[in-house]
Amino acid sequence: EPGNIVIGAVLPVTVANEEIGRDARKAIELAVDHANAYYSTAAGLDIRFTPDIRDSESKPETALAEVKALHEAGVKIIIMGGPSAELAAVQDYAAENDIHQSDLKG
Repeated sequence: EPGNIVIGAVLPVTVANEEIGRDARKAIELAVDHANAYYSTAAGLDIRFTPDIRDSESKPETALAEVKALHEAGVKIIIMGGPSAELAAVQDYAAENDIHQSDLKG
């Protein structure tokens, strides 16, 4: 189906653990660029991916607030890449609201 697909991400881009967030942000942006190039040229499809990257500030409560904000904006795919406390803080909310998660830490 043609259109724009927003990929959400909640990462620690400032404060503690910002190295994780900085590297994850670069990886997400590179992946989006490659996916957009592939779908527009090789596959000939009118699909465009756009990242919406939010700062968790390395705080579980901020991570949860940002996941809720992305969900309220209609985002269904959210990438998490922070300390395990952040992941734990959003896990129940994501499961209850059918939000697909991808943990960049494996």
